[in-house]
Amino acid sequence: MFPWFAFGHITPYLHLSNKLTERGHKGVSLIAQRSTSKDRLPPGAETASDVPLPLHGHLRVAFDQTQDQVQTILSSLKPDFVFFNFSPWMPALAHQIGSKAICYSIVTLAMQALKYKDYEIAQLKVYAKALGTEMSLYVQITYGLIQNDALAYRTYHEFEGPYCDYLRQHYAKPVLLTGLVLLEAPATKLDEKWTNWLCNFKQDGCATIEEAFPEGFEERVKGRGWVYGGWVPQTLILEHPSIGCSVTHCGYGSMWESLFSDCQIVCVSYLGDQIVGARLMVEELKVAVEVEREDNGRISKESLSKAIISVMDEDSEIAGLVKYNHAKLKEELTSEGMQERYLDTFIQNLQVVGLILVRVGSGWVGFTRTTVRVEFGDAAAAADPADAHSIARYFPNTYGQPLAHFLRATAKVPDAHLLRA
Repeated sequence: MFPWFAFGHITPYLHLSNKLTERGHKGVSLIAQRSTSKDRLPPGAETASDVPLPLHGHLRVAFDQTQDQVQTILSSLKPDFVFFNFSPWMPALAHQIGSKAICYSIVTLAMQALKYKDYEIAQLKVYAKALGTEMSLYVQITYGLIQNDALAYRTYHEFEGPYCDYLRQHYAKPVLLTGLVLLEAPATKLDEKWTNWLCNFKQDGCATIEEAFPEGFEERVKGRGWVYGGWVPQTLILEHPSIGCSVTHCGYGSMWESLFSDCQIVCVSYLGDQIVGARLMVEELKVAVEVEREDNGRISKESLSKAIISVMDEDSEIAGLVKYNHAKLKEELTSEGMQERYLDTFIQNLQVVGLILVRVGSGWVGFTRTTVRVEFGDAAAAADPADAHSIARYFPNTYGQPLAHFLRATAKVPDAHLLRA
């Protein structure tokens, strides 16, 4: 596992690694150590949260400079699979040591499948800048998508099915879905400081916002609420009965935590995958509303207030619609055994990717690292016709293609095709 140096990337990789380990597979996660002065980064910086945004280009340079160290480690471990996202050099490195490179993206896969509005394009220009590296971030990501052996995403087909199918066809590669891969809800309770503050708010609703304020609150914080600089237990906070609405920037982790809560959702996206996540929830799934922006993308306090009121007003038609859609989607995604089925299928599909895939005509055939003879027979079919649609969806380049019999290279079979790794 070699994620980008940011908590929002590292955490999902660790979650997946832990889940695979629970099923008897061994995994190693590579995470950065503290930076030094030669990295041109703040002393002791380890992740993107330690580095101001204008210096993220230096962080990307430092990330790419780990290539030799990563190669040494992988050459020693010789893993079957290497999971990566922002390192375009990883596929070639993995293939050199006989490993499969899996591009595991922890952002919405609609990121690669949607068209953008004018002000969204302005926010996304950072992806087109090199920022001190040889490639722009867009080129790095795209190169990784093209050169890897399979694409993997932290999502459900029920949630992003059309985009999953699009990418499978566009890149002509297997697309594997892990499901959300969340850890079990923490057994610990919400810290007393959070509980005491939240319990100051009435849980049965108030006629006005001012009525909801605890005594002296408005004067103390002057409308700013509680400004807290550390990490907060967002999942537990969203579960608190005093919370009725989640105003989210639509980062992929926060987006899912909002979806798995019972809160109404208001989207205030800022850049990158956040923009796509907001559009997915608002326009496609209709489980949230987005704050209206001016032509230049700016947000006013009036538009933010309007969005929150629209989902919290019990008489609002939009409030009822998004609440119903949200509850329906949550019920489907949290159904018993859903996550376990996704992980089991993911592992099965990894085993298929573990074969060397070679295109023959319009399909693919797989074989281990040896010379073999291939005899083609009848077209592949599902044992149970009811499974045909699912199998064809996950393996579009192999399902329906002629079956292949793999024999020793010395086997004397008339008209067999000889393939070499």
